[in-house]
Amino acid sequence: MEEETILNMILTISKNMCEILFHGNIESSNKKVETTFNDALNSYLDIQKEIFEIMKEKNYYTLSTVSSTKIEDVKTKHEKCKA
Repeated sequence: MEEETILNMILTISKNMCEILFHGNIESSNKKVETTFNDALNSYLDIQKEIFEIMKEKNYYTLSTVSSTKIEDVKTKHEKCKA
């Protein structure tokens, strides 16, 4: 199996774990359980970021540049949702 495929699989698994831990966190019945889920979620978020950085370094994951105008448009759109 190619390295890129393996890294993609690991990234997907870590994203799935983050989703599971997030739901465990928000549905926790007490503070101790919530803290445990939150700590695990933060660990998996760090792992996910490390995997992403490795993939970015190897050019398996490319990012496009976005204009500041586009960023402002998105901010404006979402600020309207707060009201």
